[in-house]
Formats: sequence, structure tokens, C-alpha cells
Amino acid sequence: RQILRRQSVDGTLLVDVTLSDLLTNLLLAANIPVVLIGRGTERQDIPHITVNNYKGATEAMQWILSKGHRRIGFLAGPEHAVSAKQRLRAYLDCMGWEAIVGEDVKKHPELPIAQTDYSFEKGREATEQLLRGHPDLTCIFAVNDMTALGALAYLAAQGIGVPETLAVIGFDDILMASLVHPPLTTMRQPVYDMGVAGARLLIERIKNAESNVQRLVFDPVLVVRQSC
Repeated sequence: RQILRRQSVDGTLLVDVTLSDLLTNLLLAANIPVVLIGRGTERQDIPHITVNNYKGATEAMQWILSKGHRRIGFLAGPEHAVSAKQRLRAYLDCMGWEAIVGEDVKKHPELPIAQTDYSFEKGREATEQLLRGHPDLTCIFAVNDMTALGALAYLAAQGIGVPETLAVIGFDDILMASLVHPPLTTMRQPVYDMGVAGARLLIERIKNAESNVQRLVFDPVLVVRQSC
């Protein structure tokens, strides 16, 4: 806290970082305004910018279903991540498993769901695990693009054609999503607009610490490429 105060920090934008809870608490303790961007949160005391994860994952699932897929696997994110929970909820609902609580997924090993930590390597490992238990899948929906890229790498190493044998769809639309082969179908987050909105909220918060806590939600957009 003393270091932050000495550096004369007027405010901070925290963009989807792993330790954002810890950093947020440190900044608030130092009376430094904070705006969160891109990270789903249940906190009501901090302005934040996020995407409608449930709506976006639902649109991704609707696209998958419209392509004729019914045996769809899901590479889920960290259990503690709010955005991952929301995307998992959309997947379960679209698959007709509304009665299953997201926290209880581990109690249902029959479901084609494997856990990841958002990383490329874990996405590759989770894809192997998923197909070992559910070899009849025709599509994999990954909680984020890095996980999806890990899935593509595993499938390529195994000689499994995408999308001919197994389709893949991600979420985020990072730069690499358009550069891999085949290019990744994904849900694009409007990161530029989110950044602009976050900066405006932070400036408002710096000028008036008592300003209303705002929560702005942006809709992701489906980007259709060749993987699904």
C-alpha cells in the first residue's frame, strides 16, 4: 500500500488478471479507485465492465446445434471464475441439463465436461481426457480461445480432422484464433469498446469517489471461421 501511495497512482484498470481479488483489495485499502474489465465478478462495490457470458455461450451453442451437432463436449474453466461459471451454465441449459448445478458437475462423470485453467497446455490435456471418456463427440466448445487452441493442437497431433471429424469453437477472439489452421470459430469480446468504457468509468471515479458504482455489460459477437 505504501508503495502504491508513493507512486501517486490516481486510479487503476484491472484487466482480467488472475490475482484481481488480491490486487483490488490492496488498491481499495490504499484509497485508489479501481475499475475491473473483462472479469465476471459478483462484487457490488466496484465499477466493472464485462461481457454477457451467458448470452454469448448460448449463442455459441445455438450455432453448434444449428450445424447439426448433438454430441457436444465442453472444456470448462476454473471453478472460482464467475465468467467460467456463466459459460458452463449456458452449456448445461442448452444441452437440456438445467437441473444440474454447475458446482455439482464433478458428481456427474457421465457428462462430456473436462476442467481447464484457461491455458493452452491444460486445454490439450483436457481434450485428451474428454475424448478418452467420450470418443463419440462431434464438437467441442471451449471456455476460452487458449483452451480451444490447446484442443486444436491435440486433435492435429492425433490426426483428427477439424471440422470434418470434430468441430471446435472458442470464446474471446484473441489474435491467434484467426492465425491457426483451421481458423477458430469463436465469440468475440468487444475489447476496444470495453476499454474505452472502463477508462471513462475510472476517470469519473477519480473525479468523484462517491459516484454510483456502474456495471456495464457488452454482448459478444459470433465470428464464424472454419473450425465449426
